[in-house]
This record gives sequence, C-alpha cells and structure tokens, in this order.
Amino acid sequence: MLTIKNGAFYMNGTPTFLFGAECHYFRLDPEEWRDRLLQIKEAGCNLVSTYIPWLWHEPIQGEFDFTGTSHPRRNLLGFLKLCDEIGFKVMVRPGPYVMSELKREGIPEWLINNYSEVIARTESGNLHPARLVSYLHPLYLQLAMNWYDEVLTILRPFMEDRAGPVVMIQLDNEIGMLQWVTNSADFHPLTMQRFHDFAKGSHASQKHMVTDDEREDRVSSSFDQLNEDEKNLWSHFIWSEFCRYEYSEYVSRLEERVREHQISALTVINVHGFKDLSIYSRGTDYPIGISQLRTAALRHDCCIAGDFYPGHITYDNFHDVILSTVLTACISSKEQPIFSAEFQSGRLSDRPTVSASDMNLLTRLCISHGMNALNYYMFCAGDNPENIGLFGTRHEWQAPIASDGSQRAGYMMAKEIGQMISSVQEKLVLSKIDVDTHIGFYSPYYMTETNWPSSKAVQSMIQEVTSIRENFVFDGVWRLLAAANLSYDAVDLLGEKVLDPKDYPSLWVGTTPRMDAEVQQKLLDYVESGGKLCLTPYLPEHDLNGRPCRILADAVQVELGDPEHGYQLVDFRNYPSTFCRMHLKIYGVPDHEIIATSADDPRVCAAFYKKIKRGNLMLLGVGMLHEYQYQMDVIQSVADRMGIHASVYRTHPRIHATIRRGAHGSFLSLLNLDEELASTQVKTGAEVLFDQAFINVPARSGLLLPLMLQVGGMTLRYSTMEIFQKQIDDQVVRIGFRATNKRERVCISPGWTVSAIGATLFQNNAEDQVEITCELDVEQIHEKRHIFLIFYRIV
Repeated sequence: MLTIKNGAFYMNGTPTFLFGAECHYFRLDPEEWRDRLLQIKEAGCNLVSTYIPWLWHEPIQGEFDFTGTSHPRRNLLGFLKLCDEIGFKVMVRPGPYVMSELKREGIPEWLINNYSEVIARTESGNLHPARLVSYLHPLYLQLAMNWYDEVLTILRPFMEDRAGPVVMIQLDNEIGMLQWVTNSADFHPLTMQRFHDFAKGSHASQKHMVTDDEREDRVSSSFDQLNEDEKNLWSHFIWSEFCRYEYSEYVSRLEERVREHQISALTVINVHGFKDLSIYSRGTDYPIGISQLRTAALRHDCCIAGDFYPGHITYDNFHDVILSTVLTACISSKEQPIFSAEFQSGRLSDRPTVSASDMNLLTRLCISHGMNALNYYMFCAGDNPENIGLFGTRHEWQAPIASDGSQRAGYMMAKEIGQMISSVQEKLVLSKIDVDTHIGFYSPYYMTETNWPSSKAVQSMIQEVTSIRENFVFDGVWRLLAAANLSYDAVDLLGEKVLDPKDYPSLWVGTTPRMDAEVQQKLLDYVESGGKLCLTPYLPEHDLNGRPCRILADAVQVELGDPEHGYQLVDFRNYPSTFCRMHLKIYGVPDHEIIATSADDPRVCAAFYKKIKRGNLMLLGVGMLHEYQYQMDVIQSVADRMGIHASVYRTHPRIHATIRRGAHGSFLSLLNLDEELASTQVKTGAEVLFDQAFINVPARSGLLLPLMLQVGGMTLRYSTMEIFQKQIDDQVVRIGFRATNKRERVCISPGWTVSAIGATLFQNNAEDQVEITCELDVEQIHEKRHIFLIFYRIV
C-alpha cells in the first residue's frame, strides 16, 4: 500500500522515492506497450502515469469502450494489466479535464455541442472563449459523474487494496488554468447566483479562505460606508475567494464520487502556472496557481502536485524552480511529500530545444530542495488517433523515448538519475533540507487572474501588485536569496494561525502598500514575540480595499514620503551607490538603525532595522531586481545583520549548494548551472568538508554526495563521488560510484577492508576512520567513469 508520512511516500512500509514516467496508452498501438514499459523500467522508474481521456472512451454519448472493441487503443484494461505484470505502480488521471493537447481539453465534443447551457459565460453573457464548462453546473456534474461511474467501475479492480497497480488518482487537471490563461472567469448565471449568496456570507461557516473576522478586517466597515473604488476592490477580493471556493467544491464532488466507489487510493490535485517566454519558461505566475488551489488544498486530504515546465534552465532562472518547489510544499499538509505530477522531460514543440542537461538540472535542483516524487512528462512520444489531437496527429514532445521507440539523450540522463535515486532512496526521502530562513506567501497578492469588477481601481491595483511581486519579490529579493545560497522554505501567511519564532526564526515578506489587518497584526505579533522580520520593498499602510491600515507602520513609528522610481541609487553601509528601481523615502527614524539612505540625499532613509519588544523588524525599502552580482552581496549583508547565515558555504560563488540531513544519512547537493567546469571547496559550520579537497562539478550538471550514510553496518562518512549502485550482503558491501575527477576520495568507518574495480586505491587508516584515495585507471578516464568499491567487514 502507498502511504504518506512525515514528507515521504512509503510503499508497503518502505520509504520510496516515486520516480515516474508519463506514457499514454491511447497514443501507442497495443503492440508497442510492452516495449515502452520495459524501457521505462530499464530507466529506473517505479511509477507509470497516464491520462484516461473522456472524449476517447465515450466518443458518442452513452457508448463507452475500455476494452478496445471499437479501437485497439481504447483497451485500458489491457494496458493496466500489462503495467501490473511488469511491476509498475500507476497513477491514473481520468479528468474530466485532461488537457494533454487534446481537442476541448479532453471533454467530449458531443457535450460541448449538445449541452451549451453548461458552458461558462463571459461577463457580457457570451460563451467563454475557451468553451470552458461551468464546473458546478448541475447538468455538467451529472454528465461528469456518469463518466466517473463508468471509468471508476473499470478502475476499481486495479486498485492497490485489491492487489492492483493503481496507487493514485488525479482529480481533473490544472483546475483554474483556463481561467488564468484567458483572463476570463465563469460568469454563468448560476455561478453568479452562488456568488451573491457567498458574498452575503452564506458560506462563512466553511472558513474556506478567511474567517468572518478576517473578512470584516478587509471591509474595514460596513459595505455601505465604502466609496466606489473601495467597493470595487472589496468585490474583487470576495470574488477571488469565491472562485477558489468553487474550485474546492468541484474537487469535493469528484473526490466524493471516487470514495463512493470504495476506492481509497490517494487523490492528487495538480498546480499550473509556468508560462512560455521564448527559450525560457517562467514561473512568475506559478504562485497564481498556488493561490487558486490553496483553498482546495486546505479543505481536502489530497496530494498537491506541481506542474514544472521551466524550459531551458540556467543561472538566470533557476530560482523559478526553487520557488515553485517550496510554494507547492507551502500549501501542502506537513505529512505530504513534495511531488511534481508533470515534470519537464520534453516540450510540446520542437523549438526551443529542451536538452538532457535541462532535464538533469531540473531533477537535481528539485531533489536538492526536498522533492521526493516526480513524474516525467512526456516520457514516451506517440500520435493522436482519430483526429483527437489539438495540434494534429503527431505528439513527439521531445520525449526521452521517441514515437518510433528509439531513445533520445534524455533517456540516458533519466536512467543515470534513476540509478542514483534507487541506490539511496530509503535514506534520501527521510532527509530534510537545511533551511537558513523563510519567505512568506500571501495569497491575496496573487488573486489577479481576472480583472473583475472591470474598474480603474481594480485594474490599477492588479498592475501595481503584479509589477511589485514580479520585479522586486520574485526576481528581486527571493531571487537574490537563492543566488546568495541562502536556502528557504515558504510559509502560508493566511494559513498559519500564529507565526511562532521557534518555527520561523527569520521571515522575509514581499509587500505592497496593501495588506489586510489580520496579517499585519500577525506579523507584528511575530516580531514582538522574538521573530526577525524583513518587509520589502513597501511598508503597508492600507488594507486590501485601499482604506488606511497602519498596524505595522504605527509599530515602527515612521512617516513615508512618495517613493522614488526609475534609475535610483542608494547607499548601503558597505555598498554605496547600489542601483535599484525604486526606494522608499522614510522620515522620523532617529532611534532606528539605518541600513541604507538615498545616494542623492543621505538625510532620506531607504532601509532600517528596529527592535520591537523581543524581536526585530527590517524595512528594506529598496526595490531591486537581480541585475548586478554585487546586489547579491548587498542582500547577504542584510541577511547577516538579521543573523541569517548559509548552512552550506562554497568557495565558488555560482555553485548552488544545499544539504539534506537525515538520521541515517545526509546528502550534499552541488549544482553547476554554467557552461564550464566549476571547482569548489565546501564548508558546513566551521568544518571544511572532504578533508579540504576541491570538488569538480561538471558543466550544467550536479552531484549528490553522501555524508555519514549508513550502509549495511558501515558508515560512509563522505565521498566525493555520487553513488549509482549498491549491493549489501552479510559481510560485504559493494558500492558503485560515478567519478568526475581522475582522483577521488572516500572515507568510511573503521572495521572494513576495501578492494576496487576501475581504480587504484591508496588507503590511510586512522583510529576513527579510513580514508581512501581512488585513482581512475587509464581506460576509465574517457568511459563511464564508474568505480566499484567492495568493502569487507573485518571479523
């Protein structure tokens, strides 16, 4: 049985890293299924995932085919039996929406054509531009539940509690995505009727997004006392909360139907948000998807899984992946593993190219920040039968396994990673990343997927919030923290009842001039009880509706002038003439520690640090994108003043280093996002690791190095090589290492002798450890660089 506990998946009681591959049976002939599944198995995967498209299995209303009677590729039963025979666990994704580059996103054409009353409407009453259905329309739900009844009846015998392979069921796909990409919500008359009831408070007892008090704080006073702009802003945020509640209700209906079929498998909700921008895809909108599905995550015991499509990964955008990882964890339960249900291993179009190194860096980066399960999408290419494909017949996707069954470079990369994961997975998934600090996620700042009501006040607010959060937060302070190698997790500011400094000793919150009263008070309470808080780049002085709300401003007792925008310079203590795009003008700070001033007028404060009761508040009123490397040093100096230091120090400034620690083994991750070899020393605390040796990290690659790893009664104290194979017998431990240097080091606990295949050994025995130097044999230098060490227990 697949269970979750303490951030890890357990398979029949064994900690397991779920290493998955997306393979669509309906895009391959049944004669090809076995070949593809065996190749997936050879790559080291233990999970297969597939959509089950509604439009494919019910092409005519009421006529279902799951056995291949009407077309051999409809034989879902045959595919699941084969997955079980080969030994896979399976995640099924039966929609109703599946997207997957299918027409109507997988909804049957007959439903759209014959039941137009279920289609969402625009504000003017026209059909929604994406022909999106209204999720909670009674007739749509009836048709969708008919589909679920049919497909769940087929799936039930294949569930794991019946000794079958299916361990997870995804509910719909990327709920809210079509609303985001079209910037158009559902204004169906039935939806608007529910909204008016919601706005009057009929659902207040649900506490889906905010409490009654929180809603009162946002209103500030009775609705009638608000001016027109304030009413529009109030309506916008209530509408946004309502939409999130609607998504959650939709999830409830789907999950209830699954449980009615006596299916207990884990359910999954996946989060969208990466957007294509030429070579790069960006994750700047991913927090919108997090915001849209946050309510569903809080109300349901589902696994929250991210869809990660960063495109070409470099030093310039690697923080997108880090942020998507930690924000996914932020709205998940504490027990749930960090999971990506769609993890880029290709791309729909052939340009730009997604290389094997992109796949390698993405996987390593996510694992280094705590991810314990992923599903490569797409792993197997194919074609679209019977004209169901939105982009024609071909569905190549730059997949590791091409449509003709041949292997692309990404396949061997996946196999190498799979070998590494399988050799250490039980210890890896139980290890936790050392975090140096924490960032605050404030959902209302991402309630911007639709501009409603259509008013200047709402439009202006969305433009302001979007500009600040993207430039000065996502690509600003959050980016700079990552570049400075300060690791962090994320905190849901709305979800946490109390922000305890014991749990979050330091906290960075990206701010706009607006923040609701309850969160302002929560942050102040956090500081007063001993927390170290950095607000940047604004000090909120209004609530979300634009009414005065100075809880934080009054606590620091300052007055603000109009901010300076454009090309600005500020003087930090050790970094004069620091370029920024905006800075505050702060007055009345005689008792504060001034951190930065305007370069034009040193009497104008731009950042300060103030003690408030037991804690401290940093107002970093400087809006910086990471445009220059010295800005990274600036943010490091700010962190230093707050007492925040990197848990892992590396001598090479562009190596990204993290450490995952566990009771029975830890793992040091070193990532090189550049195009050339990088060499670095690594220090944790006062200790320089690896006996002060320099570690060579290959270009556009990385290393996951074991530290104090328990292996069959032996302690592998450290290795400068990555493990890719492990075999444990009674008195013998055999470990396969992948070398990156001609000379490598391994250190073990005493009580063992060692021999080698592929290297010459030089051994130094000390009282408490055995140090081993491995020199690669000549023939290994240009081969796979595999070294096998065989350790024999001294009896």
